Amino acid sequence: MKKTAPRKAAAGKRGAAAKVDKVEVAAPTEALSAPEPIAPQPIVAEPGATIAPETSAPVAPAAEMPSEPPVPAPQFVTVTIENVEPLVDGGRYPIKLCVGQDLTVEADVYMAGHDVVAAALKWRVRGRPRWSETAMAAIPNGQDRWRGVLSVFENADHEFTIEAWVDAFRSWQLEFRKKFEGGVQDLTSETIEGAHLVESAAARAEASGSGAWDASRLREIARKITAAEPKEVNEIARWGELEGLMAAWPDRSQTTEYQLAAAATQGGYPRLMVDRERALYAAWYEFFPRSAEGLGDRGSTFRDCLNRIDDA
Repeated sequence: MKKTAPRKAAAGKRGAAAKVDKVEVAAPTEALSAPEPIAPQPIVAEPGATIAPETSAPVAPAAEMPSEPPVPAPQFVTVTIENVEPLVDGGRYPIKLCVGQDLTVEADVYMAGHDVVAAALKWRVRGRPRWSETAMAAIPNGQDRWRGVLSVFENADHEFTIEAWVDAFRSWQLEFRKKFEGGVQDLTSETIEGAHLVESAAARAEASGSGAWDASRLREIARKITAAEPKEVNEIARWGELEGLMAAWPDRSQTTEYQLAAAATQGGYPRLMVDRERALYAAWYEFFPRSAEGLGDRGSTFRDCLNRIDDA
């Protein structure tokens, strides 16, 4: 159907009206229904995933960063140990011994200052926790050269090392003697120091569980030092009994232990390959089959050796 556009009434004229064609719109036959609400569905996360509270959506687990190995604390070196002998190619290869043999080990052991040092030679079967040890002695006029001897009695691979520390008692003993002989009158603080060193050794002996008698004797000597005059203290400090007890219970809380340089070897301790006693001797054949007949133009065969079986 053709529609006619409405006409505007002329300005100033009355009763003029615009005629507009009416367009009928058919009513909907069915009313539109409201949408049904959607029930919330539970969120199922994969194993190992986490749900963030803001979005309630599964979040993938964060990738674990590779953990770096902890950096070892620097070792406080109190005594220097170097030029250890014997070593095969700087410790790259083990030293060969036989059961029952001794090994003499030497090294330069020293420290800065005037304190007295002590050293021990230690060895053990590789893989065992407990060490065997023997005291090392300074070589007279050896320019800080020390020597020790170890013995092996098992057919197994061993390792050895040197442990050194500051000998506080020997240092005090030497210092007290120098001051006393030098005419120093007031040695009260030195006397208290010596008694404290002896008391500390008694505490170490008692804590070990096997040095009760030594602890009792050391405490008795400490009381004598405390009550004595400088002359008597100087004599007590050089008692052989006291020297032996103090050497048996030294303060090894700050020691230096020798290990191979990791640059030349795999680090660790020098190794010993301890073989059976027969490894000292070579094995020889009674005769050589190829020359059994003694012919110069050809060699002998095993069949040619049958006549010499009894000789072998």
